[in-house]
Amino acid sequence: MEVKAFTKSGIRRYFQNTSWLMGGHTFRMAVNMAVTIAMARYLGPQEFGRLNFVLAITLLLGVLANLGLDKRLQKELAERPDRRDVTLGTYIVLTLAASLFVYLLMAMVIITGTGDLTNLPLYLWLGAVFLFSPLRCTEIWFQTQVRSQLTVIAGSAGVTLSAIVKIYLILTGAGLPLFAAAIFLETLVTIILLLGFYRLKAGTFTDWKVDWKLSRQLLSDSWPLLLSGIAVTVYMQIDQVMLGLLLDEEAVGHYSAAIRISTVWYFIPMMLATSLFPAIVKARADSEAQYRSRLRQYFELNAFVAYLITVPLAIGAFWLVPLLFGQSYGQASLILSVHIWSLLFVFLGVARGQALLVEEQYRFVMISTVSGAVLNIVLNLLLIPSLGGVGAAVATLLAQAFASVGACFAYSPVRPIGLALVKAAVFPFSFISDLTRSQDQ
Repeated sequence: MEVKAFTKSGIRRYFQNTSWLMGGHTFRMAVNMAVTIAMARYLGPQEFGRLNFVLAITLLLGVLANLGLDKRLQKELAERPDRRDVTLGTYIVLTLAASLFVYLLMAMVIITGTGDLTNLPLYLWLGAVFLFSPLRCTEIWFQTQVRSQLTVIAGSAGVTLSAIVKIYLILTGAGLPLFAAAIFLETLVTIILLLGFYRLKAGTFTDWKVDWKLSRQLLSDSWPLLLSGIAVTVYMQIDQVMLGLLLDEEAVGHYSAAIRISTVWYFIPMMLATSLFPAIVKARADSEAQYRSRLRQYFELNAFVAYLITVPLAIGAFWLVPLLFGQSYGQASLILSVHIWSLLFVFLGVARGQALLVEEQYRFVMISTVSGAVLNIVLNLLLIPSLGGVGAAVATLLAQAFASVGACFAYSPVRPIGLALVKAAVFPFSFISDLTRSQDQ
């Protein structure tokens, strides 16, 4: 009876934890989207593009500052909870050293190399996020303890206060550097609250220690994760960086407005993965045939949901963009109508990732992700000079299609997954008949 009660309690606890995470993500996404639209309309394409150009560069550098250690930290905390203080202390020292190096290098290059100090305040404010990010290790610890409600409260408070400040800046006619400071404020408030919650629930910060043997082990294990993290961030940010370098900041503004609408849906495939992954694992343990059947249904469900979002937005892009961002962002409509189709391959890519995780194809995940990022850069170089933001959208679409689906056909062990993904993209409705038959039975 005790075991049964414990099991029910554990299920309830994990369900509540997941509900907090989903609710918090939805709240932050809605607030950020609303405030971003207000900022874009106030700043105009030129200044909005300038802000996003600098933000994209700092996010790319932020991956280097993190050293790819987040997932490795999560695993270490989950497997060795008794070594929490040593693990957290070692992580903070490693990532803080990397963050300081990246921050100072970035400032030095801007001051001595570019000869243009116009964007220096933006870099300094947005780059300051590096210096506080190592303390987000407390958020990872709360997640391993299934206490995500505290991280959600901290993150939501940071987003809310930052949003209030941004609205105030818009109403008072503030300049661009203050908006960068407001973005930094979100991180600062979140970190302060996380540290406060940690102090209340866990212990003192003076207990944190450094284990140099552990540091070498963490760095040795994390390099594939660092490469994958860089590749994923390249997918998300490199278009804006290359548009700024090859064209101008106004082009970045139009592109940034468009992708705000298409990338806001990325959380849905992650929610589907979280919900359905246990069923896929169980199916493989039961039989190969059942596993392949569940995998097909999972892929088709992702494709079906992706089409439900993609088709209306592709058709309505020329009405929606001016409505949200204003007539000055008219060029973003065509960009959105192209870029939104990459959402299909994002959905399929996340689903494929779950299958490859079950089949332990970790190296292939890294190689295909990095190859897709390289292809994205090459296509941007070829297409942006002639097609501008539309060229960047085409580059993202083709690179995402290759990394998520096309790469599977280059490696025979995962070729069946590639075929199933193609079938799901072409015929995304079969799972509905499967559900109908199961209900009739």
